[in-house]
Amino acid sequence: MTRPRIFISHSGTEPSAVQLRKTLAQRLRDDGYRVLVDEDELKIGEHWRPTINAWIGGCDAAVLLVSSAALESKFVAYETSLLSYRHGSEQGRFMLIPVFLPPVTMQDVNNSPLEPARIADRQAIYGNLTQEQIIERVLQNLKDHEPNTSFSERHAKRLGGLLEKVDTVDLETVAGKVGTALAPWTPGVHLPMRVALGLMAAGLDGATAGVRVFRSRLQGTSSVEVVMTLIATSFVDCRSVAEIGKVGKQPGQPFLLALNGSNSRTAGLYVVSGCDHLPVNDSWRVVQADGVMGSAGLEDLKSLVRSVLAHRFNVPPEEVDETVRSITDEGEPVFVALSLSAEAVTTDMLDALRSEFPTLSLFLMTGRESLSEELARQAGITLLHPPLEPDIEQPFWVLYDKKLKYLKIP
Repeated sequence: MTRPRIFISHSGTEPSAVQLRKTLAQRLRDDGYRVLVDEDELKIGEHWRPTINAWIGGCDAAVLLVSSAALESKFVAYETSLLSYRHGSEQGRFMLIPVFLPPVTMQDVNNSPLEPARIADRQAIYGNLTQEQIIERVLQNLKDHEPNTSFSERHAKRLGGLLEKVDTVDLETVAGKVGTALAPWTPGVHLPMRVALGLMAAGLDGATAGVRVFRSRLQGTSSVEVVMTLIATSFVDCRSVAEIGKVGKQPGQPFLLALNGSNSRTAGLYVVSGCDHLPVNDSWRVVQADGVMGSAGLEDLKSLVRSVLAHRFNVPPEEVDETVRSITDEGEPVFVALSLSAEAVTTDMLDALRSEFPTLSLFLMTGRESLSEELARQAGITLLHPPLEPDIEQPFWVLYDKKLKYLKIP
């Protein structure tokens, strides 16, 4: 029987903590578990989200070693947010085991950036035990846990389907180029899916050399763009994908999403990730409209939304409603990405827009600031979590454009 995939998260450098991490990983491997340790497998670079998302989405259980250094790490805070979400939402299919290492206490965790994840509410193991006792507790907790199809596998399915058309020799070459970020978890996985997982874990920066191997086998530059877009969706975390997918399961219900981003292409990437039944390359799926401020702001905003939709669909403004409805009646959403400051978003504004465009889905991009949870509840907004880290969005799209331009060179 295949054993679960275990992810060990830890950023500390204290000798006792490092020794625990190494000994725990070896004991788990000796017991047949497939183990990946973030300190072992990769040195996180500037574009770290795809790899961490692949780790978080690919495991069946995680051991979170919480040291003093971990309390200050932005990587651990991001990992912990997603691990805690999976533990709470997957109803026993995913297990999170926090281990608080001396001198860390529950109060320390609650006073740190890890507090929103509420890991102190989990059944944590405390470091006042011996190393052997901690390891035995972890093994005991994992004893009856079973593997499942991972989020990362489901997320990579579309890319894996495209790669079915690529020659096996080329795929083997790609597998050798994209690195080993998920190697401990992929033995026995069907080759196209193994390569798809590797490309997405490598992210845009690491995957480009692999895509260049088979790009000539694809039909036209648009196919290269589809492949790179699917790889780019590894930027989107499993929690946001689940939050969007939950809204999408409500028939006839337009989306109302919000994220602290500023680029409408980011909104499009989140939509592609969360609505995996939709075509990847529909240029009209997410239409950009920048917010209008001032005394006549709301009327100007409604006019702007109608104008950008008319331009994108190449129809007169008076035919926008009929055009949008002809698409949404088929069960496919049409989004407008609205760039607005968080302070400009009000329930009255949203009510007016929904009255004017009842079948249109809205994706609010609120810049550096997130909407308040209270406003989101009042207005029925799905506020996507976790928020984007400062200054991560622009470098991502600069990298995307650079790599896509390179791949389109004859």
